[in-house]
Amino acid sequence: MSRWTRSVVCLVLGGSLVAGAALGGDWTQFRGPQGSGSVQEGLPEGAGLIGLRSGWVRDLGSGYSGVVTDGKVLVTQFAAGEKDVVGAFDATSGDELWRFELEPTYKGHDGSHNGPIATPLIAGDRVFASGAWGRFVALDLATGELAWSVHFVDDLGAEKPWYGFGCSPIAVGDDVVVGVGIDAERGTLVSFTRDSGEVSWRSGTDTIEY
Repeated sequence: MSRWTRSVVCLVLGGSLVAGAALGGDWTQFRGPQGSGSVQEGLPEGAGLIGLRSGWVRDLGSGYSGVVTDGKVLVTQFAAGEKDVVGAFDATSGDELWRFELEPTYKGHDGSHNGPIATPLIAGDRVFASGAWGRFVALDLATGELAWSVHFVDDLGAEKPWYGFGCSPIAVGDDVVVGVGIDAERGTLVSFTRDSGEVSWRSGTDTIEY
């Protein structure tokens, strides 16, 4: 096991919650709503000095997943013992709401740390999460209950990249799209329906890496 760990930190700015990044808005996917890694709303109105203070801190296991939020719940992925998990936390209190065991902990190599690589996605009332071994799941945002699951290797015939699957899913209409990198004939990108997990389309001929 890697000794490297990380924390979820809730920051408060001028009375507004900054949950991993969002300032008065949602941050539901990798690099935020516009994919730019920046907040567009600006600073809150008011007089006086503006500063940051730590609202709460929760130590987690290792991994490279970012944190996403709908403003009420924070969701991320991390290694917990022998399992890589998806975990949800109350944005106000930091209390853990649920965790879902995704797959066996992905062991880091060539200097990388153990744990998941991709950042989860919140879309509607569901969380979509991709594990480094290739399991892709849809979970209920409120409870963490499994809605559906597909495996990139076992079900779609993809080949695991050397450092593991690391593509973070994004929402496109009623679908969720993720880079799988199956092969040139069957498409690099795969779009799944959010409700059922059925494949809607495949496109692209490039390979993928971490």
